[in-house]
Amino acid sequence: MCLSLHLPTAALADANNTELGQSTAKTDWVSAIKLHPNLLVEKNNSELQYWKTLELEAEQGFDINISTQGHAPIVEHYDDDFTRVTSSDPYLDLVINASRTLYDFGQSDSLINAERERHLKSKMNYVQVFEKQTHSLFSTLLTHSRNVRTIKELAYGKQQIVKIGQQMAMRFEAGIGTIGDIRRSQLKILTIESQLTMLDNKQRELEFTLLNDYQIQPHQISNLLPIVDTIAGKDVTLDVSLLRSTILSEHERQSIRYQMANISAQAWPQIKSEISATLYDVTRSSSNYQLAGQIRITMPAYDSGYRDAKNASLTHSLLSEDDSFNQLLQIKKNEYQSNLRQKSDLDSTLIELKERQDNLQKQLRSARMALGVTGSDLGGLSAIYQEISNTELSLINSDIDLQQLHLNQLLLTEQLLPVLDVLPELTL
Repeated sequence: MCLSLHLPTAALADANNTELGQSTAKTDWVSAIKLHPNLLVEKNNSELQYWKTLELEAEQGFDINISTQGHAPIVEHYDDDFTRVTSSDPYLDLVINASRTLYDFGQSDSLINAERERHLKSKMNYVQVFEKQTHSLFSTLLTHSRNVRTIKELAYGKQQIVKIGQQMAMRFEAGIGTIGDIRRSQLKILTIESQLTMLDNKQRELEFTLLNDYQIQPHQISNLLPIVDTIAGKDVTLDVSLLRSTILSEHERQSIRYQMANISAQAWPQIKSEISATLYDVTRSSSNYQLAGQIRITMPAYDSGYRDAKNASLTHSLLSEDDSFNQLLQIKKNEYQSNLRQKSDLDSTLIELKERQDNLQKQLRSARMALGVTGSDLGGLSAIYQEISNTELSLINSDIDLQQLHLNQLLLTEQLLPVLDVLPELTL
């Protein structure tokens, strides 16, 4: 007996649409990051470094030059026994020279390898900037989400206070309560309306930033927010071996080592070959020609201490790179520990706020049950609603702050792109 499980067609369609939506959202934000000016600058730097490497590689090939030598007699005088020149007519020679360095003890190879390392470093630096810009984008989205949730909560709180204010007004007309209770309710409403106005302006500013910097339309924001939620709870550890900064520093060190090898190689001879072909009097015929080859060996004798000074400078650069990397690691370790402490504090705050919210809900139910005919009862109910709203706002802020700390942790450990499933080769 064989059992098979079939999903309904509608469920399959919803699943496909969800997957397609997430894929489209990923494409949108990756494309948006690539078009950011900061990324375009880094991409241009990487491409320039690539062409610089190709230039040095091309210098290792043959150099072929074509030149001419012209002869135009102006004044001539020959003795009777000088018979070498048989004609005083103008003529033109064609000269072709081809040269190539045969061996230089690795001088040019070391220089090329140094530039290759810098090219690899520039590519990794592009990925580094890509990750930082991604962090900036999702931080902006988190701020947008905070404002949306805050506006929703304030609007709900305002609605409850308006209802209570209307009840207070009706009771006041019936001779119950005081005008002071009504005025306090109106003041609360005005305060909330002022907050809503400021938040609305902030939302417009955020949407302008997303549109201007990332070409993300307001209707696309809702597709990107789920991505923030999926990465918010993923904790990672600070592993030096996984840091992109480690690879960047090693590329820089290796580049310096190759430069030091280049300086050392400059103290040794260079062997160059050259072939020269000359076609005499090319304007008349090609019967007179000469083909010659030569090997030249050159060796530096004295450089006024240039190589020693350059080598000392590179040695110092290597030590400076080590110190800079150690400083970066120390900063990251301190920030990581601070991040963990802040997250722990926020977790405790969230637990406290949720307990407080539960307690306020119980107070609200009790206040509703004990609601009598006096205006002061409504004033107490309004205060409870206000306290519930304030607590809910604190919950929203703490929740967003916790997500922001998660995001900061991923950037700090340089694991944001792997968590988002964006491979480095996809960013270029």
